[in-house]
Amino acid sequence: MARRISKACMALVVVAGVAALAAPHVTASERGPRTSAQPATAMMRMCSPERGATTVLKVNGRRVTVQGGSCAAFKAKAGVNIVGVILRPRQPLVKVSVVPQKDLLNVGRTSNEEVLRLRVGSAGVSLVFYSKPQTGPGWLEVCAWPYDGGTPPPGDITFTVTAGKTASTLEVATGTCSTPLFVKASKPTIAETVPAGYVFRAADTIPSVDLESVDFWTATATISIPAGLIVQTDFYNSPN
Repeated sequence: MARRISKACMALVVVAGVAALAAPHVTASERGPRTSAQPATAMMRMCSPERGATTVLKVNGRRVTVQGGSCAAFKAKAGVNIVGVILRPRQPLVKVSVVPQKDLLNVGRTSNEEVLRLRVGSAGVSLVFYSKPQTGPGWLEVCAWPYDGGTPPPGDITFTVTAGKTASTLEVATGTCSTPLFVKASKPTIAETVPAGYVFRAADTIPSVDLESVDFWTATATISIPAGLIVQTDFYNSPN
């Protein structure tokens, strides 16, 4: 499964609830009621986008190794979680961005480790770690989910991300999220190639305020990415 990622970030994403939409084209202020299509159990998703480099972490005291260019998922504890990032020599972290910011309780540092205390709530939390300063707004993740727990389509779903004059393709299996993709444009569009026999039903973002609009005729969402942060975009399909 092909996934494009930036080379200088590491992201943790905790996935939780989402909102559904019910009109052919809506703005962020016109969203409909929430659904329970995503898994109820919050998960920590850890991605190490730097290919060829192994990332070593400590998650609630447990040592975890994530191979470069891959992701690993772990259940989050209710309440406070401790994540330690083992720093490589001469490559200290220069910035940590958290959404929602209030869920980062504090950040500490030892001689070789960045330690974060964060609260995992039902709204989800995303962390982005920079090893180098970035030029551009930030990162996006694309996730595919069955609508209202319906039958998921087989195989991967193709999404096209257009950010300014740059277009990228992501392949995402239903029930999973892509590895974070770095984009320079602040309001990219994400278009789904809906599988045969299925209908695009809804889309939303985490944080929810970053959804600009959704076009149901073209299965396209426009999102807003705050500078230096990460936005998760969820797409929902059901059998036709």
